[in-house]
Amino acid sequence: IQVVMLLDGNICLNGLECHEQSCYCKNKPNGGCRQYFYIRHLEWALTCSLILFSLGILAEQDVATIFASMGFSVGMIYSGYLAAIGLVPLAKWLWFFFGLVLFVMVVYIILREFRQTLLDKENPDKQQLFDKAALLTIVTWSLYPLVWILGPGIGAVGVSVEAILYCFLDVTSKAVFSFVVVNVSPYESAEPAYTVEKEYV
Repeated sequence: IQVVMLLDGNICLNGLECHEQSCYCKNKPNGGCRQYFYIRHLEWALTCSLILFSLGILAEQDVATIFASMGFSVGMIYSGYLAAIGLVPLAKWLWFFFGLVLFVMVVYIILREFRQTLLDKENPDKQQLFDKAALLTIVTWSLYPLVWILGPGIGAVGVSVEAILYCFLDVTSKAVFSFVVVNVSPYESAEPAYTVEKEYV
């Protein structure tokens, strides 16, 4: 179910970017107009929340902390949206750095709250799975601000390159994450749970 929700939501909402009504034209940093697909922020708000929910469930975290991380994530994405469509440079970068602050809060919850809760459970197999999923999430999410800087931020790359980079990050941070969590069992044990004895007559 988790894989279907992440993949279908990602594919369907990204497909809407092909429609003209999903595009927003704004001034480039050096003047002119830049095409911008605002629908991607709706997709990110959904899938990033699902990722944090999955990490929280994996860590057996309390519901309040899980939803707090999801709230910070939605705020982070909304700040990125306001920064991307901003026409005033000062406001644009203020929203960008505010989004970074919220991102740091999300990372803190993952590494401090989620991980510590799981450490208290003393389940090494589950801990190893969580560490892999959390590392993948943090590393890939850290690259999104860099793409924003190169794209809407300073206009160093075009819209096509920006879309390709975001697409690569989306596949890595969402689809790969889903397969890592679902296909790797956190309950594997070095010793079998039972043994089969054979009797020879």
